[in-house]
Amino acid sequence: MSLPPVLYVPPARYTDRTSIFVPVVVHILRIGAVMGLEWTTLKFIEDAPVLVRAATFVIALLILAVIESRDWLNFRRPGSFRFSIVALLLIYAGICGYAYAYLENHTPPESPAITSLQSELATSRRDRDFAILQRDAALREAHPSGPPSAPVKPAPPPNKASDIEARIDAWKSIDGLMNDFTRILSEGDDIIAKWKANQSGLTGLTATFRQHLNIVRSRLSQLIESNSDFSDLKIIDQRVPASVSTVLENLLQATSQLPQNTSPADYETDIGPYIGPLTRTLGPTKQWVKSVKDLAKSSVSDLESREKSK
Repeated sequence: MSLPPVLYVPPARYTDRTSIFVPVVVHILRIGAVMGLEWTTLKFIEDAPVLVRAATFVIALLILAVIESRDWLNFRRPGSFRFSIVALLLIYAGICGYAYAYLENHTPPESPAITSLQSELATSRRDRDFAILQRDAALREAHPSGPPSAPVKPAPPPNKASDIEARIDAWKSIDGLMNDFTRILSEGDDIIAKWKANQSGLTGLTATFRQHLNIVRSRLSQLIESNSDFSDLKIIDQRVPASVSTVLENLLQATSQLPQNTSPADYETDIGPYIGPLTRTLGPTKQWVKSVKDLAKSSVSDLESREKSK
């Protein structure tokens, strides 16, 4: 004699005395918790690959579906809900861990189109500068004494016999400064790699890194300002290394305000939020160094070919 199948009866969670708004609020809170977890995680891995973003979104949906089907899963097989949740959370943690490792070890490549446009812009500005010089020279030859009502102020003697030679020297100096930036940014890599194990020395390392970075930034700014007539130098975006200095300033303030004898757990809790921004700014800054260095080399090559064709 066969027994009738056991019917699944969802457990009663509410009674007739339960407010009509309680189930709605519970579901909103549940969905909001999953969405908040998803948003917060992606906020920290905002530069992660698209595949990671899509995977975390799918995992969040699956977690929500499992939570909604908790009673049914336990009815079909005891322990299914617990197993499903643990498995999905482990997968979620693995994806997030991969994303952080990806951000730490991977610098997104600069688009060749951007580098090409920067080179073309520098060349266009040089051509404009040379055209202005030729125009001014022609005007001086046509009016050697200058217009009687608006006398021309005599120009200071040039440091170089050739404007092209001066530009070549300027771009070679830029190339050398980019080598200095590369060497100094490695100090930031050391801070990121050793900050957990070097609690006592983090303030000193951060202060030294900031000092070295600001010195090279100042040299770059002075070089561009001293060659203000060379408009092709002005396409170098000095805001990129400035962002690293801002992050270092925040990190230095955080380390200097730590109380003495801070426990390792409190140390990681207080300093960890400042290490992430440093990691995220170092990658684009290294790419900026490479881009400027390539621009300097192409500019020197272009100027040297112009000088030989004279």
